[in-house]
Amino acid sequence: ALLPFVFLGGALRVVEDVTDAAADPLIGYPLNTLLISPVIYFTVFGITLAAVVASAALADRNVVGDYTRLLLGSGVAVLAATLLFLLWSAVAADGPGTFYPQVIVVILVGSTASAVGAWWLVERVAPAVNAGTGRMGFVVVWGHAVDGVANVVGLDWMPTLGAGANLVPKHPVNAAVVDITGAVLPSSVLAVTGDTWPFLIVKLAAATFVIWVFEPDLLEESPRYSILLLIAVLAVGLGPGTRDVLRATFGV
Repeated sequence: ALLPFVFLGGALRVVEDVTDAAADPLIGYPLNTLLISPVIYFTVFGITLAAVVASAALADRNVVGDYTRLLLGSGVAVLAATLLFLLWSAVAADGPGTFYPQVIVVILVGSTASAVGAWWLVERVAPAVNAGTGRMGFVVVWGHAVDGVANVVGLDWMPTLGAGANLVPKHPVNAAVVDITGAVLPSSVLAVTGDTWPFLIVKLAAATFVIWVFEPDLLEESPRYSILLLIAVLAVGLGPGTRDVLRATFGV
């Protein structure tokens, strides 16, 4: 039920990217600060908290049966409205964005393949790593793979996909990886591989490490608390990953 709000954070950040790219920004200062880090974390938290409280209150009054269904529905509704705005910005005659559907397809296929490959490798070499999380661990790895692949595609392969110029990294970690890779590898290798692919390896390794240190008994003893912890870990990857996917998809 909380998953749509994880996507919402990244999508709202791209709303600011899109409006900032317009000749006449639709959301100007000071309102746009609600969609810029670090304030956006409080914005998304406020929206999520309001949805949780409202859903639980209606369930307590027997207006709805299961509050999680209403929570899920409200998250999907807000996320859908945000995505429709982004789509409008791409298809409108004077909109600042451009829609590249091939980009999101390549990212989703690449991230899923990367996550499956990493999960298969761990299961074959060190299955104890996944003992504490089970299949939820795969979801965490996939969320971080989305962030990694989105950066690789957005920063290195946009022209190859016919999606305009490569994007510029907007996160210091991404920029640092690009700088280090560019300094270490020869230009002949970079011309073939690009300089962002180590970021994907870092993301996969970090996600695998987190699920490895997750206590095997915690999920059985405190399932709801454990799921919330895993959602938080997922959000760290899937939140910025959503932004990177949508930035590349809409060319901003």
